[in-house]
Amino acid sequence: MQAGVRNVTPVLSRGDDPHLPPGACDVALIVNSYHHFPNGPRFLRRVAEALRRGGVMAAIDFEKRETPVGPPVEHRVAREDFLRDARRAGLALAAEHRFLPYQYFVALSVARDAARRRSPARSARRPGKRGARPIRRRRRA
Repeated sequence: MQAGVRNVTPVLSRGDDPHLPPGACDVALIVNSYHHFPNGPRFLRRVAEALRRGGVMAAIDFEKRETPVGPPVEHRVAREDFLRDARRAGLALAAEHRFLPYQYFVALSVARDAARRRSPARSARRPGKRGARPIRRRRRA
């Protein structure tokens, strides 16, 4: 990478799958694309599962109003609707920044009650397979 950053991995998601393994991310960032997801709450739930304990999902998207730039208003998702979907996915508003003139910028974390339901053993299992063995994680040197 040009900036010399080696711990950032851009990932192109498809449909409702962010293509992120469980417990793999400290930060997940979604910018100006939430309206493209066919099932937003399902996508956000999968992102929440990919967050490590204490991880954050940041979302930046256009406000649902006319602005000089951005997608047509009918394609935009209102901040309130996005936050409702995030709550349904087990995420809670952790912070909000208001320096962008046409977009909302929210930071979300796994809600406490959702974190309790997601035990360490369960989050380390392979998705979709009942009784699967936990994935063994390599220790960093």
